[in-house]
Amino acid sequence: MLKSRAKIVFALFVVVGVVDLVMPEPKYPEKTEDWMAQNLPKELPGYSYVSDIKMAQINYDQLKPFGIVSRQYRGPDGRAYEYLIIASNSKDSFHDQRICLTSQQYQLRDLTIADLNLPAFGGKVPATITSLIRSDSNGAAMIFYLGPYGLRPNPTAIPFDITRGKLLFKSDIHTVMFQFKVSPEGASLDDDVKALSAFANTMLNETKRMPEGSYFVAEK
Repeated sequence: MLKSRAKIVFALFVVVGVVDLVMPEPKYPEKTEDWMAQNLPKELPGYSYVSDIKMAQINYDQLKPFGIVSRQYRGPDGRAYEYLIIASNSKDSFHDQRICLTSQQYQLRDLTIADLNLPAFGGKVPATITSLIRSDSNGAAMIFYLGPYGLRPNPTAIPFDITRGKLLFKSDIHTVMFQFKVSPEGASLDDDVKALSAFANTMLNETKRMPEGSYFVAEK
């Protein structure tokens, strides 16, 4: 059974690659990191802005996104909160965030996929959640993606979604990755997920108020 599934997944990846090679590249609207920064909120009710976080150049070289915007806050509970947004219309810009987190020397504990309640996105949102363990800092992270065909808990389906969008001449295939972090860790992962959900919902609601914030939160 596992071998059959692996063959199916491999075949789908081959199809995606072939389609990319033979199809003329459609022209889709592009954004810039400056545009993203202007349309993602800096001020969040109940959270104190600390700073923007600039990613290392290697991230831009490898992912080639429209941009990466990351901001850190102090929460009402005194803990550090952070959001990280990556936007692109290329399937090559999105990889498993577990790789990114482990490259930052985090150990991932209690990694799972769960449906979270985020009213800013209409309610149920599938997300990857995990505790983060590191010698100098413990915490938790919540990650999900908004692609051409809706919300995804990880990037596995993103290449197929983007290719499908091209095949069906979808007007826009842009995809957004959302990562939310909190540290230090709370009493339990459930408590951290509740805190992260509140932070994410606040950020998303404020994004809706931005001049072109619908780019990041429009349901597809």
